[in-house]
Amino acid sequence: MIYTLRRTILIAAVILCACSGQSRASDANDCKGSKNPELKAEACTRYLKRPHPGDVASAYNERGIAYAMQEKFDLALADFNRSIELDPKSPNGYYNRALVYGRTEKYEKSIADCTKTLELDPDHPEVHSIRAVGYEKLNKKDLAIADYLIAIEKDPNDPDTKAGLRRLGVKK
Repeated sequence: MIYTLRRTILIAAVILCACSGQSRASDANDCKGSKNPELKAEACTRYLKRPHPGDVASAYNERGIAYAMQEKFDLALADFNRSIELDPKSPNGYYNRALVYGRTEKYEKSIADCTKTLELDPDHPEVHSIRAVGYEKLNKKDLAIADYLIAIEKDPNDPDTKAGLRRLGVKK
């Protein structure tokens, strides 16, 4: 009888661990891959609450993206800050924080984060265009044009970059 009880408890514990692992894996997948910002934020939150060996900085970054998509900019900034704190060598947190700073009209901070992104990843595909917008909003036309020209070389068909150049009187 005691042997059967111990065996039942052991089997239940194994099943619970297996289910917990599947749930953790599911949350990790939804955190990184969900297109639904609410589901993404919830999955990242569940993922971050459990002890796990995964990439915590990336989970904060992904949840920050989900919050930004929902225009919850304070929550997004907090998560990007935490992501940067945990992995300061990754350009992702800086880039995404730059986007939020731009959306909230904090252009100096957006420019600084774009510059840091470029230090960490000089070939980042969109950061020159984002930084150019910041320069443009701060009436730093020469710097904006320089970044837009780099951006258009990287992606000659980007409509936002083309529009920025037209606004500044540059034909390209």
